[in-house]
Amino acid sequence: MTGAVVVVLLSLVCAAGVLVALLATHRPPEGWGVWLRSSLAGWRRDEDLAWKRADEEPGEGDLEDLLRLSEPVTGSAYTRPEDLRDTFAAVTPRARRAPGRR
Repeated sequence: MTGAVVVVLLSLVCAAGVLVALLATHRPPEGWGVWLRSSLAGWRRDEDLAWKRADEEPGEGDLEDLLRLSEPVTGSAYTRPEDLRDTFAAVTPRARRAPGRR
């Protein structure tokens, strides 16, 4: 039982050490306190939480565009051996003609 507690405490100390090392290497120039205060102030502002801003063009990077891009295209979603053979057949002659190849 004591061994398990020691292992847990040792792992917590190691995790804290890794966290401190990461925070030290990615420290903002103005410091963590200023960065945290400005982040919280920006998060609390209501106008920044709006889905669309007034200066944004309609259809410019909105959720509808992302959903439309995720719809499947016509055709198979899987690569068939015939597709690979055709692709390699189209690429192989160009690779043989490439300069510097023997």
